Amino acid sequence: MLITVKAIAYLQLEQRQQVSEPSPLCSTHKLPVEGILDEVAGALATHHVVLEAAPGAGKSTALPRWLLQQYHGWNGRIILIQPRRVAAVNVAHYVAAQLGEKPGQRVGFHIRNQKCLSASTQLLVVTEGIFTRMLQRDPELQGVGLVIFDEFHERNLHSDLGLALCLDVLPLRADLRVMVMSATLPGQMIQTWLEEQGHATHFVASEGRQYPITTHYRPPSTLENWLQDLPAVVREALTMAQKGVLVFVPGQREIRRLQEAFRTAPAQVRVMALYGGLTIEEQQAVMAPLARGLKLVFATNVAETSLTIPDIDVVVDSGRERRAQYSPKYGFTRLSTRMISRASAVQRAGRAGRTGPGHCFRLWQEGGTDRLDAFGTPAIEREDLANLLLELKVWGAPVEQLAWYTPPSPALLAAAEQQLHDLQAIEKGQVTARGAELVKASTELRYAAILAYSRKQSVREQVLAAWLVANLEEREGRFTGHLQTALHQRWQQTNGLPRTQRRFQHWLRFLGCQPVPELPFSELPRMLLEGFADRVAEPQRGRYQLATGLALEMGEERPPSGDWLIAVEVSLQQDQAAARLWLYESFNPEILAAMSHPLKLSATRARWRGEQGGLEREHVVSWGKLILQTTQAKGAITADERGKALADWLRQQGWGKTAWSHAEDQFCARMQQLMRLNQASAEGWTAHALLEQLEQWALPWLITMERRNDLKQWRPLEALRTLITQQQRQQLERWLPTEWQAPSGRRHSINYTATDAPFIALKLQEVFGTPSSPTLANGQLTLAFELLSPAGRLLHRTADLASFWQNAWPEVRKEMRGRYPKHPWPEHPVEAEATHLTKRALARKKP
Repeated sequence: MLITVKAIAYLQLEQRQQVSEPSPLCSTHKLPVEGILDEVAGALATHHVVLEAAPGAGKSTALPRWLLQQYHGWNGRIILIQPRRVAAVNVAHYVAAQLGEKPGQRVGFHIRNQKCLSASTQLLVVTEGIFTRMLQRDPELQGVGLVIFDEFHERNLHSDLGLALCLDVLPLRADLRVMVMSATLPGQMIQTWLEEQGHATHFVASEGRQYPITTHYRPPSTLENWLQDLPAVVREALTMAQKGVLVFVPGQREIRRLQEAFRTAPAQVRVMALYGGLTIEEQQAVMAPLARGLKLVFATNVAETSLTIPDIDVVVDSGRERRAQYSPKYGFTRLSTRMISRASAVQRAGRAGRTGPGHCFRLWQEGGTDRLDAFGTPAIEREDLANLLLELKVWGAPVEQLAWYTPPSPALLAAAEQQLHDLQAIEKGQVTARGAELVKASTELRYAAILAYSRKQSVREQVLAAWLVANLEEREGRFTGHLQTALHQRWQQTNGLPRTQRRFQHWLRFLGCQPVPELPFSELPRMLLEGFADRVAEPQRGRYQLATGLALEMGEERPPSGDWLIAVEVSLQQDQAAARLWLYESFNPEILAAMSHPLKLSATRARWRGEQGGLEREHVVSWGKLILQTTQAKGAITADERGKALADWLRQQGWGKTAWSHAEDQFCARMQQLMRLNQASAEGWTAHALLEQLEQWALPWLITMERRNDLKQWRPLEALRTLITQQQRQQLERWLPTEWQAPSGRRHSINYTATDAPFIALKLQEVFGTPSSPTLANGQLTLAFELLSPAGRLLHRTADLASFWQNAWPEVRKEMRGRYPKHPWPEHPVEAEATHLTKRALARKKP
């Protein structure tokens, strides 16, 4: 039922977006939302409201302005929550201008490092994080009559958290109203959910206003070559543009590649970039109309919603986005480049039709749109939840007692609990005094821990902490290599780094101190350990290993050989087993010996001596998975210690020391597919991840072995099967079978180990009579084919059998019928009989 509703909602979204508004920054035309203003006001008198309005309807500007003009707010101040700082500032400026005022009068805004409001402010536009801080300071939101969550479809962590906390306030404030506004999420589903939570809610829908958009499909030569093929599509788009081209790419790396490709663009083309790391001023410059020429904007999905860029009549959509997926195992956020959702594709295309007819170029096949996910995965199911969990603990309500449109991931919550414990922000589940202090800083917990530590140190160390955190937050300019060197060079600069300087002043005020001439950079390692204790890295056999167990690859600037490091900035990209180090600080590991920390543990274990030796028992002091000190221990070695010693040795040697085979590879690949189908992380089912967690699932088998040679006979498949639930086992058998019966009657093994799609290798004649590619998992996966010649050589690989018959088959038939004349090569293969036999054998078989 849920899938059906989402599909219907998506179709309705595309239909509504066929007719929409010119940019609100350059138009005073009547907006679609004006037709439902009276209905919204009438509903707010007794109900909360869910407003579903297609892009261009004017919900962010016309609706709050009308409430100001008609009602001077709504039973108090209106809080309008925007997901991005530049959007909050732009909306406030625009609405104020429409009222003939400047920001700070009836319309104000409050974002990080900047606020503009007064006692007369009736509409306050804020970012999501600022709203969370407002709630923590004043849980009853005194003086506020209406809270509007704009762009809720983006599903950021703070929007979900803010809504959950706001709903928790409603029993204390019967007069407070909540309005949730979304462009793509099905509003009626949100209304139903709010009603189920006991909040009377009215649903209102508004049309958008958008001019016709012509869609062009330009699939890349291969999936891997999309970025190389993109410039040619952009050049084609420029030939069709009357005003400008907006190009959507996943991240800054791709933006830089495109900027280089268009470094010698024609004089009339002004090349710009738009992404979250720019200053407010730099982002606003992109929003300014051009007096002449063409605008060419390379942007991330920051330009997908919230922001309206003038002078755009052509969109080029790469179809990709950079998505963050937190790995609880390593304490890192892995960035992966993935295809966007259908809702995002609609949003992006809509940017071309704001002021007139437009064009949208898509870097995928025409039929590929229907295979995209309907909506993106909300952040609360894939990002680090440590900040969110600490906010909840300070709020005083358990996670399960709050109303969540999407409940937080249990695995991510468990990881967040451990992270808060390691930061000493909680003890036995309760917030410590240190934890309360971390929340007040309103920054990443790592940085907040550094600031909290500095309060107990000298003024010079407090200034160092302020300078360190300001630089880490803003990442302004080139900021890689040795941290102490970079910080010292920046400290000596007399100008530049305006964002960093503003943030530095903020932290000086927060700590209540004044600048000093010189900073005690020698204290940097000890200070960093307060927030980056899990980022300690030890040199091991030519590379580094983190305290979490993750391996590190060096970036452009390599640290001195043999130094222990604190890995300050690390990136973990898609399908990489090792993280890449970008910013580090060297330190003496003796500092760790003098520290007391949850990561510092003492234990007794067994260890194998060399390649041929036996087991010995030792006492170990460790920092996470790094060994600080070992001493010989007395006593007999237990079976449990022997099993763990085997696990340690096997982890170093790899699965090649066991009887691991294709069967294990297949099982793990099927489980990865199943996890993805269930919208869960598949990371735990890689061979590397299973090896890292060996004791947690294989110890009952390992303790039965006496020697390392016993591992050669061990096939882990039986142990792996114990890891899955009965429901998963049933889904695996039903959705992802190990074999597929071809129309020829023969059964073939399905190979799930490929990265793109499961496939079967079989003779081409065996799929005669099959008009289109079969599917798995109730139609969620398409089965690909490696179509072989009668001699078993690969002729063609396809996941679109219908397209193969129509386009490639005539050429294949022409070439193969002369080479293999004894085998059937019919002109109409969809009507032919499937077989693995020669024509003579097939004729004998028939009666």
